[in-house]
Amino acid sequence: ATRGGELLAVSDRHRTQAANRKDALEKLAALVADAWRPPKVRRQRSGLSERGKRQRRDEKRRTSEKKRGRSEGRRGLYEARRKVLVAAAALSLSVPRLGVPAGAAEAGAEEEVRS
Repeated sequence: ATRGGELLAVSDRHRTQAANRKDALEKLAALVADAWRPPKVRRQRSGLSERGKRQRRDEKRRTSEKKRGRSEGRRGLYEARRKVLVAAAALSLSVPRLGVPAGAAEAGAEEEVRS
């Protein structure tokens, strides 16, 4: 294309002017045919495949088990600490090893009984 927006098809492949004109017209026709072709219609994905869904579920299950495993240890400590506090409150003892001052164990036991 020129600066003026004109399209030039040039050929000097052949010895005669008529053959070169014919070749230039064929080049021009091929160029127009390529530009005329409509773009390919692209299909939009409708969602995840069955394999993708299964992989996602498996990954979520593994993550869930990993997180559940993290909290089980702490939950066990919490349950044990709670039992000690309830038993100490029943006996009116202080439990200094757990960081609970005397009297606080009783208040904690009262709260446990209420809830």
